[in-house]
Amino acid sequence: AVADTALLERLESLSEPQRERFRFPLGPMTLDYDDLLGLRLNELVVHCWDVEVTVSPDAALFAGAVVQVLDNLAMIVRFSGHTTGEDERVHVHTRDPNRFFILHLGPNEVSLHNGDESHEGELDLPGEAFIRLVYGRLDADHTPKGVDEALVDRPGVVERVLDRLLRDLVEDDAHGFALAEAEQRSASLRVG
Repeated sequence: AVADTALLERLESLSEPQRERFRFPLGPMTLDYDDLLGLRLNELVVHCWDVEVTVSPDAALFAGAVVQVLDNLAMIVRFSGHTTGEDERVHVHTRDPNRFFILHLGPNEVSLHNGDESHEGELDLPGEAFIRLVYGRLDADHTPKGVDEALVDRPGVVERVLDRLLRDLVEDDAHGFALAEAEQRSASLRVG
């Protein structure tokens, strides 16, 4: 909490011109001011859930941040997705909030874009569940309300999305979990 407070105070102290020039290298990415704040929010919300779920299996992401975390998912998908040379688009509809996305599982990149209601969602689930799917934290033991019907309707879509998003994760400090765990979570969805 002390480090978060110090970071936020430092970022808030920057003038508008400093914020516009701000660049922060992070592995293969270079983040601007808004990207860094968005990524920090995402990580804080998801990692707080990681801790909370150890004592409360029904724990949920902080509801007040779900919209903002959804807005920042494109960067996470771009960074964590793995290409296989195939080209596929998955139309995603989230409830609570009501949003539409297109997950492009492309031959050279994986990306997430805003969609519209003109395409029925192949994957229809609550916003929190989509966030946890992207982060590799959606499994049979920790599934938010409203997800079962989506898995029953289109179970193969969830499996494909998990496989493409989590294929190349390895245990490191940035992700905090191993590929084996991600594969186990994917397998638990296939069983249901």
